[in-house]
Amino acid sequence: MRAFPQTRKEGSVDGQTGELAAGNRAAHRQTFKEFAGLLNLDNAADFQLLMTWCVCALTPEGPYPVLTVCGEQGSAKSTLVRLIHELVDPSHAPLRSLPSSEKDLLISASNAHLLAFDNVSTISAATSDNLCKISTGGAVALRRAGTDADEIFLEFKAPIILNGIGDLVLRPDLADRALFINTSAISAEERRDSGSITRAFNELSPRLTEALLDLLALARSKLMTEKAGLWHAGKLPRMAEFATLGMAIEDVFGEPGSFTAAYDKNRATAADDLIESDPILFTILELWDEKRCWSGTMQDLQVEIARRLKTSGSRLPAPTGLAQISSHVKRIKPILVKKGMMVAFHRAASKDRRRTLELF
Repeated sequence: MRAFPQTRKEGSVDGQTGELAAGNRAAHRQTFKEFAGLLNLDNAADFQLLMTWCVCALTPEGPYPVLTVCGEQGSAKSTLVRLIHELVDPSHAPLRSLPSSEKDLLISASNAHLLAFDNVSTISAATSDNLCKISTGGAVALRRAGTDADEIFLEFKAPIILNGIGDLVLRPDLADRALFINTSAISAEERRDSGSITRAFNELSPRLTEALLDLLALARSKLMTEKAGLWHAGKLPRMAEFATLGMAIEDVFGEPGSFTAAYDKNRATAADDLIESDPILFTILELWDEKRCWSGTMQDLQVEIARRLKTSGSRLPAPTGLAQISSHVKRIKPILVKKGMMVAFHRAASKDRRRTLELF
C-alpha cells in the first residue's frame, strides 16, 4: 500500500442539510472534467459510471460491481486502470495477472482492498464463480501449510477490475454483477506519452480524492433518508447498493435520471453482447421470437441448438451435456425474464421423468 494524497481536513458536505455547497459542487465538476480529459472514454455516461464505481469502491462494506475495461490494442486500457487504482487504493504494484488457481485468487482478495487484473484473455467457469464471490463477499477455510488438521479462515469482499481485449465476461451471473467500460483506439495525433499523463494526474490527484470523498459523504447522507425512493418504481437491479449510490450523487455529473439511463443502457448492452457468445441463450431467444411459446425436453433443446448453429454458420461451440444445458438455462433465466418471457421447469409424466422446459 501507499499513502493517499494530502487533502483538506474538512469536507464540503453540510452537516445539517447533507448537501454540497454550490461552490464546491462547481469545483468538483471542474476537477472531474479535467480528469475525464486524461482518460480515453467514449462518452460522458461512461465517465459518470466510472466515477460512481470509484465512490462505491471506497466504501468499506460493498458489494462492488466488477469493473470490466475492454478495448482494442493501443486504447490506453492499462493507463485507465492504473489511474483508477491509484485513486481508490494507491499501490506500488497496481496491476497483476489473474491467478489460475482458486486458492491464489482468494488469498489475493483477502490481502488487498482493490484487485486489478491486467491483460486478461479468458476467464474459466471456476474463476468466474470466484470473482462473483469476491464481488459480493464470501469466506473459505483452507488447510494450513505443514499441518494435517489445522485450518486458516479467509474472508473476502473486494472491488475488482478486469482489463483485456475482446469480450471477457461470458457467464450471465458475472455479467449481472459487472460494469462495462469500452475504450477505442487512439490516433497518432491524439496519443500522449505516459509521463505527461502521470504528471497531470499527480497534480490533480489531491483534488480528485477530495471530490470522491465528498461524494461518498454526500451519498451516505442521502442514503440514510432517501434510500427507499431513489430507484424508479422501486425495482432495484442486482447490484442495488451501487445503483442507489449512483442515484444519490448523479446531480454532480448530470441531470436527474442520468445515472439510471446510463446504468440501464450499460446493462442492456452487456446482455446483448452475451447473446452473441452464448448458443443456448441465442437459440432460446430465436425460438421466442418465432413462436412466443415453446415446450420440450433438454434433448429437444439440444437438437434445436445444433440445428440453428449449423444453419447460421456460427462458430459458437454447441453444448453437449443435457445437465449442462439445464444448469445454464437456470443461469440465464434472469435475462430471459427481462426479455419478457416466463421460464418454467417440469418433470414429464412419462416413465423416465425427464425434465422439460416451458417458455411462455
